[in-house]
Amino acid sequence: MGRGGSSLTRPVGRARRDQPRYLTSLNWNRFQSLLEAKIIEANPAEGEARAQAAEAESFVWTGRTTGCGLKTLYTRTEAGEIIWFVAMLEKTV
Repeated sequence: MGRGGSSLTRPVGRARRDQPRYLTSLNWNRFQSLLEAKIIEANPAEGEARAQAAEAESFVWTGRTTGCGLKTLYTRTEAGEIIWFVAMLEKTV
């Protein structure tokens, strides 16, 4: 390849040099959090859009009732609200 081909490899090489050595040892959740933080750092407007989309994904619903009269509760909301809800349940049980 000529000079045009070598310019394509430069950003990849730079990304590998800038990659922290511990990056390959992270579990998936930690890696995903770090990646999202870097995306927000590079593009704050995209970060704001992602935050609004995540907020819109909040939900609560229940599953079917079992033969024993038990029901499953499914929810997705902010961590603080879940912690408060669990604390209230533990207080009543």
